[in-house]
Amino acid sequence: MRIIVSSPYRGNSILAIARVAEAEGMLECFYSTLYFAGVEPWARRIPIWGEKIAKELGRRAFAGIPARRTRTVASLEELLHVPARRILGRRFPLLSNALMYWVKERFAQAVASRLSAHAADCLIGMYAASWESFREVGRHDLLRCLNFVNRHLVWIRIDIYANWRQYGSFPIRS
Repeated sequence: MRIIVSSPYRGNSILAIARVAEAEGMLECFYSTLYFAGVEPWARRIPIWGEKIAKELGRRAFAGIPARRTRTVASLEELLHVPARRILGRRFPLLSNALMYWVKERFAQAVASRLSAHAADCLIGMYAASWESFREVGRHDLLRCLNFVNRHLVWIRIDIYANWRQYGSFPIRS
């Protein structure tokens, strides 16, 4: 089974799922908005805000997921969103939220438009940012799994491994 994992931002649970899929040799690719592996030392050299920038970039390194498996889409939109969230977040929360959902929508459209290029059997996505992708995958009769992040990571890994070994598929929970 080949799996595509998609999330517009770093979520520990979705990264854990992608790491398990990679460890099992099943990860086709991991879609996200930004990917910055190995640039934190350079960012720390930036005067004044170097540490803060390095920390933000470090969150987008995705340890355990090889660079060859990572694909970025809607990157410009997320590059606009990250500083806007930091600057506008508390003063203008409605604007900040609207921008966040705009980025998620652009991300979903971009991933959906690229799915046919992969030979995958399953898409595991995060929240509403997977809606368009799920609709596209549904047209091709592939398995869809929505990650809601409401369970402990150990149980997610056990569910995935047990279901894959026993049924050759991943759990879909409602």
